[in-house]
Amino acid sequence: MAQTQSSKLRGNKMAHNHNHNHDHSTASPTKKWITNEMKDEIVAAINRYRSFHKVNPLVRNRNIEREHSDRWAKKVVQNGHFSHSDDEKYGENIFAGILETPFDPVDVWYWECNFDYTDPERSLMAPGCGHFTQMVWKESSEVGVGIYPYDNEGTYVVVASFYPPGNIIGTVAKNVIKPRGRVTRFKVKASRR
Repeated sequence: MAQTQSSKLRGNKMAHNHNHNHDHSTASPTKKWITNEMKDEIVAAINRYRSFHKVNPLVRNRNIEREHSDRWAKKVVQNGHFSHSDDEKYGENIFAGILETPFDPVDVWYWECNFDYTDPERSLMAPGCGHFTQMVWKESSEVGVGIYPYDNEGTYVVVASFYPPGNIIGTVAKNVIKPRGRVTRFKVKASRR
């Protein structure tokens, strides 16, 4: 299991994965702006990347959202610290940043890792790779998405909770399938770390 990392939210664009940065948006960061359609688009973006790896699409589960994703996104904002829950029932990806599109967190989670398919177990432990591997984990079948506004400048916390959780040591090779063909980004960002 990856170690939980914690840091102050203010001024950071971060993505973290739990279990075994940006242009300003013109949208006002209100709960009203957070729609089911936006959550559906995030799940669709995750599934688009999963399709490159020839694994089944995830089904959005609103019970997971109510039980975990929505609550944890709100708690991260209330605590003012970017950290993971202790709930090991779900794999957990977290993003904090300005949302220009619903695809932004998914792009960050997918592209921050240079996964080595010749040494998948070692790659799992590389910084940022846990987000990528959890997104494309073959045995995960459901996902809940929580989104909560952090400030009036368009910063949001996004939590994706995957079930069953991935990133299980000893099973990486059978769950992280090498993509077939060229994987394309949703959009190219001018500045990338």
